[in-house]
Amino acid sequence: MNNIWVLLILSLTLSAAGCASAKKEAEEAMEAGNYDDAVARYDKIVAEDPTDADANAGLTRARKAWIGKKLIQVRMQRLASSPPESLLLLKFILEKETQWGLAPSGAEAYTQNEEAGFALDYAESEVASALNRNYPLLSYSFLTQNKLVLQTASDKRYENLIARTYQSGKISCTNFGKITSHKTPYFKNFLARYCSLWGVPLKTSSSSLSSELFHGLQIEFEKENFPAENKDAIRALLNTSFKETAWYDVEGKQLLPFTVRGQFVETHAKNGIILEKLYTEKESYIESVTVQKTRQVPYEETITALDPYTHQPTPKTITQYRPETYTESQPETRYRDVHKSYRYPAWKHEQSLKIGLNGSFLLQGRSLDLSLNEAASAEGVEHSENHPEWGLTPSQPNLINSLAWGKEQAAHFSNNFKTKASELWQELYCRFDTPVSNLAESGERVAKCLKQTGAIAPKLAEDWYQKYLGLCVAEATRALK
Repeated sequence: MNNIWVLLILSLTLSAAGCASAKKEAEEAMEAGNYDDAVARYDKIVAEDPTDADANAGLTRARKAWIGKKLIQVRMQRLASSPPESLLLLKFILEKETQWGLAPSGAEAYTQNEEAGFALDYAESEVASALNRNYPLLSYSFLTQNKLVLQTASDKRYENLIARTYQSGKISCTNFGKITSHKTPYFKNFLARYCSLWGVPLKTSSSSLSSELFHGLQIEFEKENFPAENKDAIRALLNTSFKETAWYDVEGKQLLPFTVRGQFVETHAKNGIILEKLYTEKESYIESVTVQKTRQVPYEETITALDPYTHQPTPKTITQYRPETYTESQPETRYRDVHKSYRYPAWKHEQSLKIGLNGSFLLQGRSLDLSLNEAASAEGVEHSENHPEWGLTPSQPNLINSLAWGKEQAAHFSNNFKTKASELWQELYCRFDTPVSNLAESGERVAKCLKQTGAIAPKLAEDWYQKYLGLCVAEATRALK
């Protein structure tokens, strides 16, 4: 018990020493003006002990110092004619303040508000440039991305910039809407999303799209022997994958026929076997050993002694003892390792799984085929023998869950289907190798191509977005969400 107390006290002492060392390093970083390092060190200390009042106070001081230093960097970047970098850093500072629940005070607060005002000056010039080029979406994207900074100013300039952007967006929506028709349904659907951002309702062209799109799959199984659970999984996974392609539309007027063929074969053999467990036991035995011993042996010796009466030397015989070494045999118990074996009955399991999936469907006159062939096997031993002293315990074979394995293969098959269908859409509608005569037609091509989620925008699509919206495809997509 005393040892436990000693270890506990030692552990607490070492912990306190380590904490003191960490605080010292954090304070040294503060004194050196390395506030990033100081914040990181105090963060670590507080994470290990949130109740440490000194560390919490140190962390607050480090964060305030960090904010003050970063605000000076914001001002220096602005004065160096780098307003984009200055705005980006100021946004980062405000994000940290929000995360920390910490607002600057005094000179730091004044600097932050002043820099936010200068950021608004820069924002006004950026918005004016975007709107003059008829890019309200570019203006909107800029304002929303930097909302945290621009809204901190005490005046109403940010709200005015938003209002101007929305007004320009409505005008842009009206102008785009004038060139759409029933011949450009994809472009019209894109404009419906675009105009909804500005609060302008625009009817979509679902009826025009529904004639070439599908609201689901019509799956037929032929020449197959799949278990009912696997058939249900194949059907559900194929439908889910299809909904992730551009060919799907909830208002589509037709079902896409899809034929599935294949085989699912599972074999499971269980055969009785005899196994042998080799083990070692300690066995005692008696062995006669020779032991060396010592004993005292008597002997007689004649000595000359002075006779007490005559005072003459007289011979006298006495008995003396001397040590003598001898050996004798005696029994001794010893132990030796004895190798033994134990034979016991068991069952050997051998499992084999095979699946072959083939699918075919027709899209835009293109016949597409899919195939998947996979196999798996497992084996193991089953017995109930329990002799832990020999290292022998009951065993069960780790066989494959055939239903789960079948569903996993069905998922691979359905993903292949989605890939093929998506690739066909991109092949058909993301090629811009023929010229177009007007904005509506080019917009129709771009919108139709990009209907496929995850499609890599071709250069001409990127060029179209930059030309008419002032943004790349990814930036415009984020702004319209």
